[in-house]
Amino acid sequence: MTKSGRELIAVYIGIVLVGLPFYSLLTLPIYIITAVAGIVIVQITRQKMTPPGRLVLLLATLVVIALIVYSYGTIFGLVPGTVLVLMLCLLKLFELRRTRDISLVIFLCLFVTASNFFHSQSFWIAMYMFVVVTYLVSLLVLVNDRTHATSLGSRMSLAGRLIMYAVPLMLVLFFTFPRLASPLWSLPEDNHSSRTGISDEMSPGNISRLIRSSAVAFRVKFDGDVPQKKDLYWRGLVLSDYDGKTWRRGFVPYYAYPNIYLQDTQSDIYRYTVTLEPTRENWLFSLESLIEYNRSFRLNREMQLTIRDPINNVFQYRLKSSSRLVNAGLFDEEWVKYLSLPQGFNPDTVRFARQQLQRAGGDERLLIDNLLAFFNQEAFYYTLQPPPLGRDAVDDFIFRSRKGFCEHYASSFVFMMRAAGVPARVVVGYQGGELNPKDNYMIVRQSDAHAWAEVWVQDRWVRVDPTAAVAPDRIERGVQYAGLETSQLPMLLMTQSPLLRSMMYQWDSFQYNWNQWVVGFDSDRQKQLFKNLGWGDVDVADLVLWLVIAMTVTGNLIALWILFVKHSRQDAVQKAYDQLCRKLAKIGLEKSRYEGPVDFQRRVVAQRPALADKVSALTGLYSRIRYGVQVSEEMKRRFVRGVRLFKA
Repeated sequence: MTKSGRELIAVYIGIVLVGLPFYSLLTLPIYIITAVAGIVIVQITRQKMTPPGRLVLLLATLVVIALIVYSYGTIFGLVPGTVLVLMLCLLKLFELRRTRDISLVIFLCLFVTASNFFHSQSFWIAMYMFVVVTYLVSLLVLVNDRTHATSLGSRMSLAGRLIMYAVPLMLVLFFTFPRLASPLWSLPEDNHSSRTGISDEMSPGNISRLIRSSAVAFRVKFDGDVPQKKDLYWRGLVLSDYDGKTWRRGFVPYYAYPNIYLQDTQSDIYRYTVTLEPTRENWLFSLESLIEYNRSFRLNREMQLTIRDPINNVFQYRLKSSSRLVNAGLFDEEWVKYLSLPQGFNPDTVRFARQQLQRAGGDERLLIDNLLAFFNQEAFYYTLQPPPLGRDAVDDFIFRSRKGFCEHYASSFVFMMRAAGVPARVVVGYQGGELNPKDNYMIVRQSDAHAWAEVWVQDRWVRVDPTAAVAPDRIERGVQYAGLETSQLPMLLMTQSPLLRSMMYQWDSFQYNWNQWVVGFDSDRQKQLFKNLGWGDVDVADLVLWLVIAMTVTGNLIALWILFVKHSRQDAVQKAYDQLCRKLAKIGLEKSRYEGPVDFQRRVVAQRPALADKVSALTGLYSRIRYGVQVSEEMKRRFVRGVRLFKA
């Protein structure tokens, strides 16, 4: 092993920094391998251990691959693939022979650095990656510094300047490179990536766990009027299959479209843009009664809006909804699906529901009103800490515990309606939202997750929210006003400090604009940007032309800046040295073209000892400026001033 211990340790630190954002996704064996590799490298640099041979490295590689397969089930995919590359970089540190080898490891680290954006495109990840890339570029400076004269600060400073030189070209590429499809960092779904938000099944406790999170689910910008808070039901999934404990999505024929129509032309129309955070799922959220959407999306029979691929990045889409949209008509198979119940479960609830239907005289709307009144007038409680339920969960909830969250109320209500012979289903999504006064858009958080019911009444689906009968403030004002256990709610929701709330809104506004103009800068926004600049509609050919022009102009400006601005400071030093040589030539000490500064200084000292101190000081200062690593502006000014004052 010929590379110095300083370089090995520096590159090991670089590998650790590159993988730091992934460490929450790593397993214990990967932690152990990373730590053992660090210990071995330290022992090698202290010459207490010899580097492992090729056979040992081969066995170590096989062990690493086996551990990754054991941990993730495969070596393919985003997480296991990235881990494999990082581990191979670690093993490569033990067989470095030339500068080319260590440079290869650094270039691999730069490649892996970009994979961090597969998991998150947040502002903080971008800033962290900027620091990591700066450090990796400083390592390239280190491995090419054969005199070992640079310090960490000087290397980082030089690396930062090199990166800043590339920023203009980066901006040109970002704004003018044609957006032909999804962002460059989009990848197929990864089974090992974490999922957030609403799930495709619901059992007691699922949604109440989301309430404890203040993470943003999505943001909504309305073009005009904003609906009242009690009307902000963000529809996600319909759950129609029930096994006695868990509600799941039922089968929906792919080619079965919803039978919908506008009830009247005076209905309220809402146009809005949704910016959805990554969910790793393929369903979208919208207000109920959706009437206009991107034709690449699909609206199925149950009014669920879906797309082809999972949402792995921030995703933006425009919708239009109406307050008077009616979904009419059920197939025979749908009647069966929305009335089915598991046999032998919750006998008390079945008996109670049929009694209520008799009391209502078979009137479905009166039955709904009676059941809502039952929830409202009896001692039911809205809580995040309900007691556990047994096999007959609905019986236990309605007749014994009477403590639950929205999933308990929605589930039990739909069960009772089906038991009474009325088609019903559970809908999960979000309810409410918080208006950000900084940019006038709505923030919908995970804590706004909600479940409600839909009932088939008089040949149409009607939304019924039993939670509103138990905790009306939850619907009209928000979850923080629902009387829940404050210790279970996010502090961000409960704070009443104007300063903290203002800071929260300001930061979220920054995140929103970051998503709009950086993460969500797609082809539509790119075309809009050029249109705002007065260039009209642009196509791919126009973008390529503008890209070539912009890169040419930017490249020439950078070159001119380097030649005439940056080098002008060095030229001032060179002009001063040439002036020194001319002053010495006047007394017969002319510098030969083959002489270097030090050789010329020695000849001057030998022939004119009286000038030794001044010429040696000026030549030494010139050499440090011209060939040294740490050069300050003060050194250059001192040299120019010294030459000006020098008299032969």
